[in-house]
Amino acid sequence: MHGQQERYGSRWLVVLLLLLIIVIGYLARLDISVALPFISKDYSWSQGEQGMLGGFLLGSFLISYGLSNIFLSPLVDLFGSKKSLVIAIFLWSISTSIGAIFGQIYGIFIISRIFLGIGQGILFPIASKIIQGLFPLKERSRANAFYQSGGILASFLAPLLLVPLIMMSSWRLMFHFIALIGFALTIFVWIYLQDIPKQQSKSEKNRGSKFISGWRKDLESIIKKRELWILIIAASCETIAWWGVILWLPTYLIEAQGFTVEQMRSGAAVPYLAGLAGIFLGSWISDRTGRHINITIGAFLATALFFVFATLTQTKSQILIVLSLMMFFLAIVGPNVFTILQFIIPKSVIGSGTGLLNGISNISGTLGPIVIGMVFTLTGAYNFSLIIIAAVLIVGAVSLILLSKMSFAKQMKSKKKRYFYDFERTSYQSSSA
Repeated sequence: MHGQQERYGSRWLVVLLLLLIIVIGYLARLDISVALPFISKDYSWSQGEQGMLGGFLLGSFLISYGLSNIFLSPLVDLFGSKKSLVIAIFLWSISTSIGAIFGQIYGIFIISRIFLGIGQGILFPIASKIIQGLFPLKERSRANAFYQSGGILASFLAPLLLVPLIMMSSWRLMFHFIALIGFALTIFVWIYLQDIPKQQSKSEKNRGSKFISGWRKDLESIIKKRELWILIIAASCETIAWWGVILWLPTYLIEAQGFTVEQMRSGAAVPYLAGLAGIFLGSWISDRTGRHINITIGAFLATALFFVFATLTQTKSQILIVLSLMMFFLAIVGPNVFTILQFIIPKSVIGSGTGLLNGISNISGTLGPIVIGMVFTLTGAYNFSLIIIAAVLIVGAVSLILLSKMSFAKQMKSKKKRYFYDFERTSYQSSSA
């Protein structure tokens, strides 16, 4: 590990680079949401066309993103983090520019969003592989939290940065600006990032078909394990709640809580700031105690509780407090889920395992906004939707309770040694990574 740190210079600088990439990647995802009213005006879409055509632009990304996670993440294990990350950033950057250049041709616009999702689908698997290779278990939750906080940070910054860019120029130039930053990041990745471990990447090239055969064997072994699928259930419950909150928060504050547009803009920022506090404090406590699973169970239950409390609020200040506490605890879940995953999945297939978890959970996550929208349409209120999401979070907690009863969970809490789980031998092996 010491030699690896010397080759990288500072492990945390690598995580900082990942954070910047995540922020820009999320801005590339969110640009269409911010720009949609301006795009609609340019193309003279009616309100109905904006809802339908804009929905397809948003949905095409989510579908390709989820499928890319599942089916393309194995390429991360086969070709290494460095090449995969350069290709991913280049693909989503060029897709963003193509959407700006040929946006007037709706079919090409859709295709550009599909390729944006394909490029970004392997981003978190790459980051997971890097973190597993660079950090011991006792530091991984903090490392995962650092780069994953980029999603919350970008969601907070998107309206503050992208709307002024559009107002000063146009939505097309805003797209190009994001793409330009992406192209610049590929240079930093190519110069600074190395595959971890470096010797492994070289040997993988030489082994060729033997390596692929071994990788397939490892992949088949983890797919058959209950631990992974139980963790996927927990991750899916978290993303259902996450996407439900993120996509419906502005509308909920205005329609259900009576916020003005200006109050919504300032009020919606508060839960995101609470999420940043939660993701860092929760990961620090998890690493300090080694009780990643138990803390995540508590975070699930606390988030569910505040979803219920949201149905009981009567003032604007009360709802902001409840939403902030909701986001605080929900933000704890993601880094710890990845930390648990990096413990139970061997290095040879961590990219594939992460893609499977992230892909399935994000595809499942689309149920969050769909359920909230459907229930609101049927009932005319949000309260029942919030209760349903709370129930989903309880399912996530129960799944982790089951996981905590398995033998590997005891090893995660060990203070004397850190282990990785060797599924091939169904035994624990000491590891410095």
